[in-house]
Amino acid sequence: MELGNVIVECRSMRELSQVDLARKADVSVSHLCLIEKDERSPSIGIIQAIADAMDVPLPLLMALAAEPGQISELTEEQVTTMTAALRVLIKRGAETQ
Repeated sequence: MELGNVIVECRSMRELSQVDLARKADVSVSHLCLIEKDERSPSIGIIQAIADAMDVPLPLLMALAAEPGQISELTEEQVTTMTAALRVLIKRGAETQ
C-alpha cells in the first residue's frame, strides 16, 4: 500500500480532517494533500511529525505502508494478517481517545 493511502486511512480512523492533521503536524495543508496523493515523497522528519500528530507509532505507519515483498522474512499471508491486526489496533486506539 502507498504511504499516502495509509496516512489517509489512519487520519480517517482518528477522525482528523486534513486541516487538523496539517496543523498538528506543522505542515501546510497543500503539502499534506500532495503526500496523501503520493505526489510528494516526504522526509522521514515529516513522516514522523504526521505519525506523532495521529498518535500512531512511526514503525506501525511504515509497516502498514510496506508491500509484502518489502518485508522479506514474512510471507504475503503473514503481512496481510499483520496489517489487518494493526488496523484494528489503530481503530481501537481512536475509539478510546
